[in-house]
Amino acid sequence: MSRQLSFKEAANELGVSLRTIYRRVKSGELQETTVDGTRVIVMTDDNTSGTEGPVNTPTTATASEQCHEVHDTTTGSDTEMSLLRTKIAELQADRDRWHAESDSWRHMSEVLSQRLSEVTGTLYRLNEQKALAPPPPVEVNQRRPWWMFW
Repeated sequence: MSRQLSFKEAANELGVSLRTIYRRVKSGELQETTVDGTRVIVMTDDNTSGTEGPVNTPTTATASEQCHEVHDTTTGSDTEMSLLRTKIAELQADRDRWHAESDSWRHMSEVLSQRLSEVTGTLYRLNEQKALAPPPPVEVNQRRPWWMFW
């Protein structure tokens, strides 16, 4: 059976953020359609059963991880575990992206600091040269008497 839910309703039902719903639509995990000009999520039994895996699961698992997964599937809270794993994977991806961005910003800050000190040094040298240069000669403009204009 399939139902049509708004993005917010789908997020509430799956227990994830609205942003995660958009990501899952983009990746193809959730189906989207337009009804009367409004975008809605088509929820099927597959979507709500909690059998979908985490978005960013590793491709190879160690023996201990496989053992934990087998144990987790027997507990009866598969849906909650799946949602928590998905959330952890999303948070780790966000953390990695923020670390990469912070490294980029740190590098940009260093480059800008170096350029600023170069410009400051150049400005200081120009001011020194201007201070040491002799003043330009002053032209003395002698005025002619008023009667010399005729």
